[in-house]
Amino acid sequence: MSIYYANIEQKIDSNISIPRGVMKGKGLFMGNKWLDCTISPGQFTGEFAVQGELFDNTGFSLFATKEDLKFEGKPASDKPVSGFIKITPLMQENDLQLVSLPRPTLENGRSITVRTEHIKEIC
Repeated sequence: MSIYYANIEQKIDSNISIPRGVMKGKGLFMGNKWLDCTISPGQFTGEFAVQGELFDNTGFSLFATKEDLKFEGKPASDKPVSGFIKITPLMQENDLQLVSLPRPTLENGRSITVRTEHIKEIC
């Protein structure tokens, strides 16, 4: 795993490149944490559809396995449940954090920027 800063991009590892201007700040790889989300059944057995909120109040969505989620109850297509998806924080600036999700979103890839207030530490 290579970690370095550059003017053109900030490279976290071979799978995640952060374009210049997306986020500036200090603090890399702060361990796994959890992001607020809404969870409903996915298309396949053991898969769940996950929706969440980006820093600018727009939404993101992805499919995830139960191992990457925490929730209570049984999500139904007509009754999603509130829960959390595992994330890896990458960088923070003020009340914003760049995080890596366990799987790519349908809209933006694997790295997204969210508000710190939506991130929790759960045992």
